[in-house]
Amino acid sequence: MKKKQGLILFLLVAVVLGTAAAGFPATIKGETIQAAVQAYVEEHSPWPKGRTRVEFMETTADVAVPTEKVTIRIKGRANEDFIGRTSFTAFLQQGTKPLREAYVMVTLWVRMDVVVSTKSLSSGTVLGAGDVKILQKWYDAVPQNRLSDLKEAVGKKLTVSVNPHMEITKNVLKDCPIVRRNQPVRIVLDNGVLCITASGVSQEDGILGDVVRVQNTTSKRVIHARVTGDALVAVDF
Repeated sequence: MKKKQGLILFLLVAVVLGTAAAGFPATIKGETIQAAVQAYVEEHSPWPKGRTRVEFMETTADVAVPTEKVTIRIKGRANEDFIGRTSFTAFLQQGTKPLREAYVMVTLWVRMDVVVSTKSLSSGTVLGAGDVKILQKWYDAVPQNRLSDLKEAVGKKLTVSVNPHMEITKNVLKDCPIVRRNQPVRIVLDNGVLCITASGVSQEDGILGDVVRVQNTTSKRVIHARVTGDALVAVDF
């Protein structure tokens, strides 16, 4: 994940004067400081655009400054990964002259794709395309064993039972052969124009996508074919 250190966002803020007669003090609203933090996060977060949410842990106080215009410089922690509870410092300055500082505590949430079940599934189920789907969830920490693509789940066996819409993670799945040694299989040769099928016997176990040795029942010739389904293999042209 892309990380940046000491990243700085400058925001020129027009300040409404607190006392019109003397012209001082001026006030930087807490909302303005929070907006600067929000802009900083959106600019520098390594997560996909639009997938980060900033939750401010407390109200940011207004800050009095002795000038009409200031620059707000936002700085994050070193090696900031932009997820979870963290803090930012807002440096208020006039040109290069420091004026005030504000400390802002936030929780950064990231919306991620996850694989979930579409229905109740028992332990030992080999997942098919209709058993799982993608949903998006908000996280305030990088989740362990997350699956973000259906291809990571389909064809694998559940080691636990799950309810509908339950997240399925890597640690509850295991690879399982859907073609086994000495099992009769159907061999498909399909180049998009011509489709030929034949009977065969697998010479080895294979999971979805594996290339296994298969003996043609009629010719006794041993070929290599890719496992595409239950008792089904395909010869790639």
